[in-house]
Amino acid sequence: MDNDFLILLTEDDEAAANLIQMNLKRAGVKHIQWAKNGQEALDYLRGEAKANIHRVFMLLDINMPVFNGMETLRIIKEDTILKVLPVVMLTTTDNPEEVKECYELGCNFYVKKPVDYKAFMSTVREIASFANVCILPQVPQK
Repeated sequence: MDNDFLILLTEDDEAAANLIQMNLKRAGVKHIQWAKNGQEALDYLRGEAKANIHRVFMLLDINMPVFNGMETLRIIKEDTILKVLPVVMLTTTDNPEEVKECYELGCNFYVKKPVDYKAFMSTVREIASFANVCILPQVPQK
């Protein structure tokens, strides 16, 4: 199984992003790209990722500046090239309306960030373990 993939972490909170990256690395993820908002993530996907990385697993927060997670998700799932990307919403809210909207927009999974530090670390590692065993789609090149 080819598990050479990149996790695109889209998270505006630097402390949370650092914690997530640390636990992804501990779980064996080799390639991580951090985007501070949806616009940075889209720029990365349309630029460097398109040229260099063919398998991307995206972790996407909802509450961010510039483009929030739902706007970013909508743009990705409407894009004929990017729509195959697996997107996991990783966010602090469990508002039923937001959960419903994310699934309607095409997210693959919705995970609420635990408040407890140890539970949060464990959740991130479980997501990384899951990504490691997934057969991720090849992102078509234009």
